[in-house]
Amino acid sequence: MLHSRLLTYLDAVARIGTIRGAAERLGIAASSINRQIIALEEAYGVRLFERLPRRLRLTVAGELLIAHVRQTLREHDRLRARFADLRGQRRGLVRVATMGGLANTLMPPLVAWMRREHPYVKLVVRALPLDGVVAAVLAGEAELGLGYQLPADQKLRLLLRLPVRIGAVVAPSHPLAQPPDRSPAPAPVPPAAALAAGDAEPGEAPEDAPKDASTDALADAREIARGSALADAMADTPEGAERGMAAEGHAVSLADCVGFPMVIPDGSITVGRLLAEAFERAGIGVDTVVETNSVELLKRAATRGGTVAFLSEAEIEVERRRGELAFLPLRDAGLPGQELRLVTRRAGVLEPTQERVADELRRLLLRAAGPAAG
Repeated sequence: MLHSRLLTYLDAVARIGTIRGAAERLGIAASSINRQIIALEEAYGVRLFERLPRRLRLTVAGELLIAHVRQTLREHDRLRARFADLRGQRRGLVRVATMGGLANTLMPPLVAWMRREHPYVKLVVRALPLDGVVAAVLAGEAELGLGYQLPADQKLRLLLRLPVRIGAVVAPSHPLAQPPDRSPAPAPVPPAAALAAGDAEPGEAPEDAPKDASTDALADAREIARGSALADAMADTPEGAERGMAAEGHAVSLADCVGFPMVIPDGSITVGRLLAEAFERAGIGVDTVVETNSVELLKRAATRGGTVAFLSEAEIEVERRRGELAFLPLRDAGLPGQELRLVTRRAGVLEPTQERVADELRRLLLRAAGPAAG
């Protein structure tokens, strides 16, 4: 059986791609790692790494070995956690792979909950690209994966799917964030006229009668309240409950954003791909100031100037709650929303603490999403 320290060395070299980089990460001498790899290759009679000019690459034999190494390390972590349980310390490990923008907004309330409910459980959160989230779960390197538009895979078990809207993100002082002017409400339709126009019951307006502007305002307010509830659940704080409808603005269209400088997510971000298709369908030219794959840059640019950024509502929860940004849902027909998915490995078995963490993530989202999650 391979020594546990050597397992760690091999895993680090395979991940980083160089012996020097692995040595720096582990805080040991590079020569020590190199000697042990050479000795292992001689013992097995196979080459484990190809020595390329700038990096090491696993051979076929190396791929077989590293799969065994990582499985052994995972089992070792589980064994240590169970020994801790026997000692009454109730320690454990939960690993979540998620996308960068979500790590900043969805993880803090989970961290707060774990500190209250499971203070001895270690939470590991890795921010990864879309493919990396799926790969980490399938490889057993994360028990839970959370991300937008995660691809369907027979090896994954879906724990939650939640629709999330895309919107324009601007500073509260931006012209787009100001409430639209509403014309005065028309006079109520007399009951007799209503009956003559559409055989409506007394007190009801016929279907083709003009609607009272206050009715539209009430409908808008209800829609805003329903959307902002998702952010309140993610925040999971008393301030979130008190924030009400102030965090979200009225709906706008892509055409409304034309004429303002835009900060656009690039094609590596799901929102960027969806927006590019929507702009093309609408025949709208984009006055792009910046194109980036950084969610933080998108938010900071919108905060500091007259620019318009585009993100999902979940990704600006912190800034919206602080009053730094306004979220204006896009109302363009045919613009698909995003779907937030929580997954785990179908072949894996979640331990009790990991199940509770998954349940808490579902609770934080579903409590507020209501019918939208159906």
